Amino acid sequence: MKYSRIGVATLLFLAIFGCSSKRFDPNQYTEVMSSISNTRDNFTKINTMTGPTIHRGATEYFIRSFTIDGASVRAFQIYAEISSNSVPDHFDRAYDISGKRLSVKHITTELNGCSRHGCSYTQHIGVAIDREYLITNRQTGVRLQLGSISEKELIIIPAAYVQAFIDATK
Repeated sequence: MKYSRIGVATLLFLAIFGCSSKRFDPNQYTEVMSSISNTRDNFTKINTMTGPTIHRGATEYFIRSFTIDGASVRAFQIYAEISSNSVPDHFDRAYDISGKRLSVKHITTELNGCSRHGCSYTQHIGVAIDREYLITNRQTGVRLQLGSISEKELIIIPAAYVQAFIDATK
């Protein structure tokens, strides 16, 4: 009885305080801007700027950019992690709302675990974009449909997020 009260109290505490972490609002420019991180690999001399992660169902995604010390060119990418409980088809195509096809790079597929009901996987993919693409979509945001043979996944990045990332990478 004593242990069950402690257990209930612990669960209640976690439910109230442990799970109350507020996610950022991707529609709020200042929240996005303050959540953008910048890292540098001292060995490869690559600087990576990463926007905050947007969570949508079983999919997480963000915009990131890369520069190499001394280079004037910055590469941009929409990075997505897509979780699924079925054998994954590799997402190999991406189209934006205007029908433009974008280049997709399959980064890796992780096996998260298996049970008697099947296995769960996470695919990591990158969609190549450039600064001009972001500038073109800064007022409307970015809407992409990722596709495989049997699955489709929608990526929505609000205009405020896009504008904040453009401003951060000036």
